[in-house]
Amino acid sequence: LAALVISLLASGAASAMVQRRPPAELPPFLRASDGAATFTFDTVSRRLPAIVRSTIASNRYAAPLAAELEALASNIAADALLVPLADAAWNAHPQMAEALAARESWHSASWWLVENYLYKRILQSTAKHGETADPFRRQKTEALEASERALLTSILPLFGTAAAAGGKRHAHAPLGHFLYRSLWGNRADLSISAGDGKSAVSGAEAMEERSRLVGVADATRGEGAPVPLEAVRDGSKLLCDDMAQVIAALPTDSRGAVLLLLDNAGLELLTDLALAAAMLSLGHCATLELVAKDTPTFVSDATPADVDSTIDWLRAHQGEGARTLAQQVGAVAVGDSQGGRELPPPALRRALAARKHPRQHTRRQLAG
Repeated sequence: LAALVISLLASGAASAMVQRRPPAELPPFLRASDGAATFTFDTVSRRLPAIVRSTIASNRYAAPLAAELEALASNIAADALLVPLADAAWNAHPQMAEALAARESWHSASWWLVENYLYKRILQSTAKHGETADPFRRQKTEALEASERALLTSILPLFGTAAAAGGKRHAHAPLGHFLYRSLWGNRADLSISAGDGKSAVSGAEAMEERSRLVGVADATRGEGAPVPLEAVRDGSKLLCDDMAQVIAALPTDSRGAVLLLLDNAGLELLTDLALAAAMLSLGHCATLELVAKDTPTFVSDATPADVDSTIDWLRAHQGEGARTLAQQVGAVAVGDSQGGRELPPPALRRALAARKHPRQHTRRQLAG
């Protein structure tokens, strides 16, 4: 799910974030050694090796690199000791330094540490063997292509519909619908499905089956019934709902700036791009920056290249609704027009910023 950081640029230049206060005492780190029946044990002993092997299967790596990655998968399953990374800065991080000093293993070290460590090891191996391409590109592409049905039935109808012959126009959904849909998109996280893009998307769709949008006569043309809020919200299965606080924190006079921190490529990125377009078109901000990872990690974490390829995929889609969304989030110039027809407002300017987020993110700005 995308995270929102909201800056209110009206008088006073205040800033606002919706957050919960953490408890005074945090519980111990979760570890695979917590027990064979735990989620962490299954993650480290089964899912992480499966991710490595899925990466091997998805790329035509030379035998030495494939063998090195296979050895990594075997070491994880066998609970081998963690070894220092080539990156000294990461080895010096307090949690990593402590784990190395204590001779922690894949199972005994904290789950959050070893899962991050895994992706550093994959990228370290691929770089050492001269492979510079995103090792998860094929899985992300598969997940995007598997998201077409969800795009047509669960995302595009939120933008409303043009009047059909003899019918009436359905209204653009309010922002809350798009926020809930973005949360739902997080169900298609490829690190949970061990890199299986089709499984990730079908799982997200299955969870929404009870509240499946109905009455979409022809989603490729954007014709369908209005989308009820509860249908969207139920599909998200939320444990905690801060929607009212998020909406209240957003500016309402189109003068604010919003940072949208992206999470996963594929289905979730489609929902995030729809959210970005809705925030601008509904007047909740004047500028919006997409913040993406600058390094491939957690299989499906979105990078700037993923944003570009997703917009290209939408642009090439046969459906008018998909192409319109591509125009909204991918137009190069403000107020551009084509064939004498003005693009749906607002046409957005995208510019890749040179600066990078401290947490290895890259920004891309959309402005009305």
